[in-house]
Order: sequence, then C-alpha cells, then structure tokens
Amino acid sequence: MRFVLYSDKTVNQCMSAIHNRMQAKGTSSRPELDGYVDKSGRFSLSMSSKVMRHFHRRTRLRGHVKREDGVTVIRGFVPGGLSREGQAVIFGALVLVAGILLTQGSAIFALAVILAGAGLTIPLTGDYHNSAILFADIKRTLGAKETPPKKTTKNRR
Repeated sequence: MRFVLYSDKTVNQCMSAIHNRMQAKGTSSRPELDGYVDKSGRFSLSMSSKVMRHFHRRTRLRGHVKREDGVTVIRGFVPGGLSREGQAVIFGALVLVAGILLTQGSAIFALAVILAGAGLTIPLTGDYHNSAILFADIKRTLGAKETPPKKTTKNRR
C-alpha cells in the first residue's frame, strides 16, 4: 500500500521523532519497532508479530520525508496483505485450479498448488495486521494527516 501523509513538523523533527519512536520499548499497545533513519530523509520501520502458532511475520514500512511547498510530505510503502475474505477468494481459485489439475491426472501438481495456497496464508495475514499497526504508528508519531493542509491566501489591497 502506497501512502502520502502531510505533517506540520520539519524534516529534522520528523526524523528525530521516528528515531525516538524506534528507541522506545515495546508495550501492549505500541509494539517494539526496528529500522533506520537516514539524514537524507529516508527511513524504514519494521515489526514482527505472531501469525499462527509457531510462525512470525516481519513487515517493513519504507518511506521518505521531504519538504515541498512549505509542507512536509511523507511518502512511503508498506505491504498491505489481504483480509480473510480476500484470502478466501485466492484460496478458492487455487482449489479450482487444483481440481482442474486432478481431472487431468496431475495429482502432484494439484497438491503443490494447494500447499502453495496454504503457505501464502502466513505472509498475507501477517502483512495485513502489521501494515495497519505500522501505518497508524507513523501517523501518530509524526502527527501526520492524509489530507494536505489548506493553503492560506493573503488578500493584498
């Protein structure tokens, strides 16, 4: 998921806020984050969470903070994953493909398709949950909004 956020802070203040957030200890409401901050305005945040019993998924948010027309703009990308409904559609399509392969006598390929679909569950579910947390955390940390601030025009007479 690509995103664009707008903040009232300067680029240096944003980088400092992200760095401070990475140094903070994890709590139940705010997970511990890893990553880096670059002087050029680039940053990366990542977090890991348990998806199923023994499986963990690490999701990484990458972004760039830049000043444009007097407003600090944060552009970034985080893998969005899929909700349960989206995963059900994909898994249903894979079951259909596996059924077609079975009718053609390719049982091994059909089994491989079903196992691949089951294997996709972990990254899709993990990214879906982690991306929402990372996106909300970067908005809160930077005091950013999804809409650009209104430009104030000065009437000169």
